[in-house]
Amino acid sequence: MEGNKFYPMSFNFGGGNNNTRKQHLDDDYQMISGNNNLMMDVSPNDDQMISDDDTQPLRLVSDDDEENLKQQHEDNLDNVIDIYERNYRMEEIKNSNTLLDSKFMEVLDQSFSDSHVVLAKRFEKICERKVQELQEIYQKTYFLPDEQHLKVGKEYTTLKLEKFTWELLYLLFEDEKKSLDNISDHLNQQELKKFVWRVSHKEVVNQMMKTGSEFRKLQIIVNWLEENAKEKVDVENEGAWLFTSRGGEYVDPDSIYKNNNLDENDLRQERIIIKKTWALVRSGQIEEAQKFCRMHNQFWRASTLSGSELYHNPRLMPGACENEETVGNQNRFVYLNTILSILKSDTVNDDEIHQYERAIYGSIAGDLNSILPCCISWEDYLWAYCKSTMLYLINQELAKYVPNDSEDKLYVGSVLDSLKSNSRSLLEIVQSVNTSSNEKIKIDAVQYHHVIQSYIICSQIPNLVQYLLDSVNNPAEYTMSYLANLSRFSAHFILTWISLNGSFEKDECKDAIIVKYIHYLIASKQFESIAFYTKFIHNRNDTNVTYDYRSDVYAKSIIAIEKSEKENSKNLRSMLIAKAKEQGLNIQEIATIVAQKTLEQKASQDEVTNMFDAAFFLDPKNNPLKNLRERQTTELDIKKINSIDWLCIEDINPFNCLLQTNLLIREFIDQGKLGAFELLMKKLHEQLDSKLDDVGLDSRQETIFKEYMFWTLYEKAITTYVSWNTHIKERPTFTTQEGPFRTQADKIKYQSDLSQFNNTILKKWTQENEIFLKQAKDNHLAIVQSPWLTIENVDDSTKQEFAKLKQKCIPDIVFCLYQLLSFAEEYDACMQLADIIADDTRGLYKCFSQKQLIDFLKLMSVCELLFIDKQQKEGNTVN
Repeated sequence: MEGNKFYPMSFNFGGGNNNTRKQHLDDDYQMISGNNNLMMDVSPNDDQMISDDDTQPLRLVSDDDEENLKQQHEDNLDNVIDIYERNYRMEEIKNSNTLLDSKFMEVLDQSFSDSHVVLAKRFEKICERKVQELQEIYQKTYFLPDEQHLKVGKEYTTLKLEKFTWELLYLLFEDEKKSLDNISDHLNQQELKKFVWRVSHKEVVNQMMKTGSEFRKLQIIVNWLEENAKEKVDVENEGAWLFTSRGGEYVDPDSIYKNNNLDENDLRQERIIIKKTWALVRSGQIEEAQKFCRMHNQFWRASTLSGSELYHNPRLMPGACENEETVGNQNRFVYLNTILSILKSDTVNDDEIHQYERAIYGSIAGDLNSILPCCISWEDYLWAYCKSTMLYLINQELAKYVPNDSEDKLYVGSVLDSLKSNSRSLLEIVQSVNTSSNEKIKIDAVQYHHVIQSYIICSQIPNLVQYLLDSVNNPAEYTMSYLANLSRFSAHFILTWISLNGSFEKDECKDAIIVKYIHYLIASKQFESIAFYTKFIHNRNDTNVTYDYRSDVYAKSIIAIEKSEKENSKNLRSMLIAKAKEQGLNIQEIATIVAQKTLEQKASQDEVTNMFDAAFFLDPKNNPLKNLRERQTTELDIKKINSIDWLCIEDINPFNCLLQTNLLIREFIDQGKLGAFELLMKKLHEQLDSKLDDVGLDSRQETIFKEYMFWTLYEKAITTYVSWNTHIKERPTFTTQEGPFRTQADKIKYQSDLSQFNNTILKKWTQENEIFLKQAKDNHLAIVQSPWLTIENVDDSTKQEFAKLKQKCIPDIVFCLYQLLSFAEEYDACMQLADIIADDTRGLYKCFSQKQLIDFLKLMSVCELLFIDKQQKEGNTVN
């Protein structure tokens, strides 16, 4: 990164780079400006990401060439930015996370049972392909303003680091697998001493790789860091260079400095050569570095780079071919002593060229202090520490085999003493890198993938899991891209580790990380993936002994989805249930929890009174339930009613649904919401009644069913009363004649119409009213004459709740029944209500307040007077 500008796959090595970049920019600008049409390049897998409009040619400039020249520095750039926004930023980057998520899930679904090694490798390949796509996007648009690149650059960097992390995991997993499978006979120490120093130093290192797991891990990390660094190496101009007049004419490497000062162009070229040589050495490409040096007439440097190569004479090895060449330096410690002496010499210049030269030879000899000044990144520092430690361990082991008569024996002690301070454990290496005095390295060290890599290198998996949990709970950034990459990696790392070990030490941490990823999937509307990841959660949570924790998580996810996707909730519900079935989740528990969580939501309600004036009930047109029915059914009420749909699916026991339904009915009745109560009962009759069977019930089911039947009777009483009351108000009327008839014909017609009205319309209404009246009376009498809402085998709290509900329902039922009986002029039945209310067996009087009892007694006195009046009219006397 340079000035927030992201340059992929290249090093800015100084001289000539501005011209190179300008040439690239001119070429790209010419490519765009020279064409009136620009078609977007789309990879085969991205067809679905580009809309039909985006595949149409976009005109960048006018057809007028002069106009094009005027606007090419103004309008053209704006149009290119527009293309970038439409085709790259919005489509590629916006969909980048969700496409990655689906790819990761696909791999996990296909390979979870295979091997953790396969998982890590396939995850790495997914990231690698996405990094390549982002690189292509950037290369097509790198000439745009810096702010246009920020999102692409960050995404590219993050995914590249994730790719490196998966690669590291794969290499360590693969090594562990090979070490377990590798059962072979190795040469013992005594056999090695017989020939190793004069035959093969490589055999010693091979033995270290086979027997030393820590050394092998160190070698893997070094190779991994070098492989990653290869992407940054850019060797250009492989032919003759422009300024080479003072090139290697002498064997003495310092000859070019001894005559006169170098020409400025030659000096610039020398800097480029040494920097690129360092880049090749840093990436482990020693042979390429030698080739590069020879290409530019620096044969002496190419030769010295091979001085520390491990000696190996294959012709003296058992079973070797005579045509194989000997490689490496047999006098290793002589060479190392010379290099270290030069590096410690005060005569070495401190300019940039010699600084890089010190780093090159320091990395070959393992001198950490010579390497660090040229390290500019966290990876460079880690490589320097690991490389120097690895070389010290190699030299320490080789020193055991140096013969006493060898010249190397003279220098073994001084070499090991010089490099002894470089020997560190992996934990010490990581601590040293992360506490570096270099501020840039400190900043790089806290990047979450570097922290993750540090824990992996140190084999501190429990600490890593805790770090991942803390990171997803308290992210450093709250951008969707950051959260997507962090939560996706965290979840899939956990699942990969489970694939390796089959279990996890801290299930609560593992579950919390997966749940966080599920939250991200909900936020990004990837609803179809939720069930798949839910199945990996631990099947029981200590804090919730009632339900499977997976069911609880999935149910909460459904509630969150329905809240955000109200318009499409029914279709989503079917899909979510189907996905849960596919993954083997407990549908019955999930549906029950969804309904329970919805039903538990509370809303403030005003106190409802059910006390009316006694005179109110004397007029049949007055409806005592009107105020209750007119109470608004809120959105929360509708949501609770619809939640019953979850309990009515075929996998659910209908009595479990009935249990939750009864609780909701109690809530609506307690709040006086008869409208919501009727909507709920209507839904139950449509979806549940056909599934209920009162035969062969256990005591629990019988109790649930009995309560439901009580509420069904209450619903019938209310609905039949309302039907009668509505019918009363719709009594047909006949328009009477005002004043005398003008003619006898008019009188006859009037009498005929009146007779027809009485014999047809009014008679029909009367018959219907008698039916409505009888239905209402029967249903109300069924409540007051039966032990309504009296259930013995329930707990005390439920009994108290029933008593409270009866206090709200019974008075209204009695007053409505009085109204029905008085309208039917059944006054004797009205007066019998007093006996029913006063009966100690039923105890209905306990449901009335003092004022309600006074009102009821007033009605009884009125009823008695009406009864006497009726008897007098009929010519009977009262005994």
